Amino acid sequence: MHRQLLILCCIFFCVHLSLAQTKVKIEIEKRIKKEDIPAKILEELMPILASANNIKYYQEQDSFNTFYEVKLKYKGLKISIKYTEGGIFHDLEETIKLSQIPSDAKVSIIGYYSGNAVNYKVKKIQLRYTSDIANPLENYLQNNGSSFETSYEIEAFLKMEKDSESGLYEFLFSRQGALLEKRKIKTREADYVLY
Repeated sequence: MHRQLLILCCIFFCVHLSLAQTKVKIEIEKRIKKEDIPAKILEELMPILASANNIKYYQEQDSFNTFYEVKLKYKGLKISIKYTEGGIFHDLEETIKLSQIPSDAKVSIIGYYSGNAVNYKVKKIQLRYTSDIANPLENYLQNNGSSFETSYEIEAFLKMEKDSESGLYEFLFSRQGALLEKRKIKTREADYVLY
């Protein structure tokens, strides 16, 4: 009995430790030309590109994957649409303000920051849409994303008690404001000198 309890405690401790560790996000984003975007992706983007402005194309590389991303303004919204290297829809993000998050979720998110950092400053908030449905972009344009799963992706500077833990983080919160993922953002030193 004692041995089983000891094993159970060890398992709980290991799981708790792995959950408590912060993941690191290393991402390199490079501006590219429209011609560098795969034809399959451009074809799917045509309906939104026709009525969008400030269109910019990017290739994004993280530790494991390559993505193509298109950033644009559509009907007054700043939107980012991301596809995998194979041309599969990954997500769509709308830049929003903290005031646009429903009260209950906002209280939960602010409570998380207040309880886990000495100080914090939100840099960017995006309403993130993900879906496995066919023609997700067409569905977004016709139904305003009503058939998508949504979450909040928030970049925030955190001042922690230990200076080594302070820095820029990316958080993913559920629609209700529960923390789903936390990653510390590491940028290349060159990012500060490039114009």
